Amino acid sequence: MSGKEPESATVSPSMQMMQLLWPGAMAVQAIHVAAQLSLADLVANGPKTVTELAVSAQAHGPSLGGFLRALTSLGIFAEDAEGRYRQTALSETLRGSHPQSIRPWAMMLGTRFVWEPSGALALTIRTGQPAFEQIYRKHFFKHLAEHQDDAAVFNAAMSSVPAHIAAIVEAYDFSRFERVVDVGGATACFSLGSCRRTLRCAVCSTICRMWSPAQLRRGRVR
Repeated sequence: MSGKEPESATVSPSMQMMQLLWPGAMAVQAIHVAAQLSLADLVANGPKTVTELAVSAQAHGPSLGGFLRALTSLGIFAEDAEGRYRQTALSETLRGSHPQSIRPWAMMLGTRFVWEPSGALALTIRTGQPAFEQIYRKHFFKHLAEHQDDAAVFNAAMSSVPAHIAAIVEAYDFSRFERVVDVGGATACFSLGSCRRTLRCAVCSTICRMWSPAQLRRGRVR
């Protein structure tokens, strides 16, 4: 890298910063809610009106209509001439059955146990202590061990296999290793993928503090 600032003949530094700030966190929450309401799955078989989507998603129609218009500004869904909403390439990735589905990550990154500590980043910068522990008064993985709904969301994201995981496994030669340790990787999709790729890993392990030693001994993680 040259260390030079990116050149832009048309966009001022103030506007570039604004583009970082907006939509920013609002976009994360919007995508999270879209995933939570399963909107991409609801239009998978064809365009739907706001009324149809509101009934299926059990949402407030006028609010959902404004929300969908906001999503279209991000390229997530598109409105046709008849006022119906259809799939786009981006919204397709929020389908649960999509081969490279981002839905598990959208569900996790917008959920409370992630966004609340993220919003308290200043606490960490000022004190040097994790914001999560200052808010929840416990370690992250202890919280997951005690809150199974949050753990399920976390595990679903960690266990999904987006394209970048497959690319890492394909690009790196793991054959010289006898053991691959996927720390905090839920069901170890990364280490399992690398072992299947090389066929020489004798043991694939996931070490995650949300699982107790007893669970590990029982084969919860292999």
